[in-house]
Amino acid sequence: MVVLAAIAVLVGGGLLVLRSGWFIAGRIEQALTRQFGGPVQVARASYEGEGRFVVEGVRLRAPGIDGEAGVIAEIERAMIRMDEAALSRLEAMPLEVRVTAMRLRVAEDAADPGRFAFAALRPDWAADAEGAAPDIRIDALTVEVGEFRGAAFEPRTRRAFSARMQRAAGTAG
Repeated sequence: MVVLAAIAVLVGGGLLVLRSGWFIAGRIEQALTRQFGGPVQVARASYEGEGRFVVEGVRLRAPGIDGEAGVIAEIERAMIRMDEAALSRLEAMPLEVRVTAMRLRVAEDAADPGRFAFAALRPDWAADAEGAAPDIRIDALTVEVGEFRGAAFEPRTRRAFSARMQRAAGTAG
């Protein structure tokens, strides 16, 4: 009986840790850093129940480029709905991603025309090879194009969009 109680406490405690903000943020940072090939920071993350996670303050940077010049993408807030059966197996399988506000930056080096900050990324596309692609909706997407000098970025133009990406009917991924 004591063994069963100890197992229940460990499993329950493990589920609490898996759903805690600091654990979620850390796992998201690791996965996105590997996939995009640049450092990712997540300011806040929380588990909302029924497979829904909320992340805020996500920032992808170009390795080796300091300051605002190195910022490639920022997400203000996103809701991610995961497959609950996969979560119970400690696997991440996103089904839906809804981003309320996102900024993408295309920054060209003023001292070396043709060199872009995003070229410093070293993505691991194999890290995302398994599973179907989630449906993605971006309510407000801003694309900034400009140049950088050292750590400073100077935007030349901005464009605002909204976007939705869905799996094509009859496809697995």
